[in-house]
Amino acid sequence: MEFHSLVAAQKVYFNSNATLSYEFRLAQLKKLDVLIKSHEAQLLAAIKSDLHKSEFEAWGTEIGVVNYELQYYIRKLKKWMRPK
Repeated sequence: MEFHSLVAAQKVYFNSNATLSYEFRLAQLKKLDVLIKSHEAQLLAAIKSDLHKSEFEAWGTEIGVVNYELQYYIRKLKKWMRPK
């Protein structure tokens, strides 16, 4: 698929309001959490290659921070949104 048609398709999808529900957003946050955890080794290797950080430092300053934020937003999402 060409870049411009892909962007157009994404705009149509976004404008359909399919991404507004609590259930959709919660599912996306959980998918991102699983994806990060399942690819942690690859992420650590990429951070080491690009930023020359040790695994300990990379996890503490990159992956751990994102993991904490994801857990926070998963916990708080219901409070911020009304389930539909």
